[in-house]
Amino acid sequence: MDPALTKERAVMRAIRRLVVLQPHGLGDMLMTTPMLGGIRRSYPEVKVTVVCSSPAAAALVAGMPLGAEALVFDPSRSPLKNLGTLVLKLRRFRPDAFLVTPWMTPWKGELLARLSGAPLRVGAQSWWPIGGYTHVVPRAQAVHKVEGHLEMARELFPDLKETPLIFPVPPEARAEARRFWRRFGFEGRPVLGVHPGGDHRNPNKIYPLENYLKVIEGFLAAHPEAGCLIFLGPSEEGLQKRIPQSSSRIQVTVRQRLPVTAALLGQVRVLLHSDTGLGHLAAAVKTPVVSIFGPGNPDISEPRGELTRVVTLTPRLPCQPCVYTRRYPKCRYNACLKDLAPDLVLSAIMEMWRLATHTSDLIPEGSKACTCH
Repeated sequence: MDPALTKERAVMRAIRRLVVLQPHGLGDMLMTTPMLGGIRRSYPEVKVTVVCSSPAAAALVAGMPLGAEALVFDPSRSPLKNLGTLVLKLRRFRPDAFLVTPWMTPWKGELLARLSGAPLRVGAQSWWPIGGYTHVVPRAQAVHKVEGHLEMARELFPDLKETPLIFPVPPEARAEARRFWRRFGFEGRPVLGVHPGGDHRNPNKIYPLENYLKVIEGFLAAHPEAGCLIFLGPSEEGLQKRIPQSSSRIQVTVRQRLPVTAALLGQVRVLLHSDTGLGHLAAAVKTPVVSIFGPGNPDISEPRGELTRVVTLTPRLPCQPCVYTRRYPKCRYNACLKDLAPDLVLSAIMEMWRLATHTSDLIPEGSKACTCH
């Protein structure tokens, strides 16, 4: 056997401290959990630190049985100061390996990997490599992010097996969700969940609110027995003023803790969203999901669940998908979403509503798992 290969395998077996860079949103973090869970199961001796960009993503890591810790690093706020602080923390951690998730901005991830001091550094192939990686994985555009993360990790852990995508809901969160349910007047009533917001840094991925309202109006007219629960996050409170609440059948929940949000998602019959992290969280508690995709690519980021459906323009525009291209931030009209008729979205919800199994209570915690096939 090649002596260099033998030495490399010995170094890999000695990995005890791993850093995973995942600076994207809640959905991307959820799609990383099958990899993190696999490391936890197959390599329990490895201590994992996940670098993420939001408190919600950090709460997700802390609330799941992954055996990992989270560091929050938001590159949009005082980037040089925050970067220096992060590098100091990473060097004190003294990682044996550093893994950069495939959809990170190439040169930033490569630079941070190099500055961390880790002897093993894994990342995706970039157009302008700066010598930061010891292991370079070809950038596969058509691979779902769950598989992409696993492929990266197998450079360090060849025997890695994926684990189900899960979000365990604590009993106290389920109890709080039931109290909300009674307050909303939803007991005994099937409910459609809607998340009309999204990441404020990616406004081009959000379906127009006026179209969401048309879909909700059409749905409630067709289902007089049903209610609608609208989910809004910390950066979406401004939308609440634009949502008419003249009917008790429409309720809005704002800024709930992540476990409570997951518990509420477990009680709706179907969730409608536009390519956001809440769709992945709903799938992780076995709630059927209808996802609206415009500039995003469902082939790589559609929620993984037993009942999921993607709604997009058919046929696609020549520029779709564009979210990981230079065209994306320059788009002004956003035709891929603005031209998507509410009737088409409503039809998808009606179909999913018929397929979904209604339950007025939460699924028991032990069964709240959505396997990523």
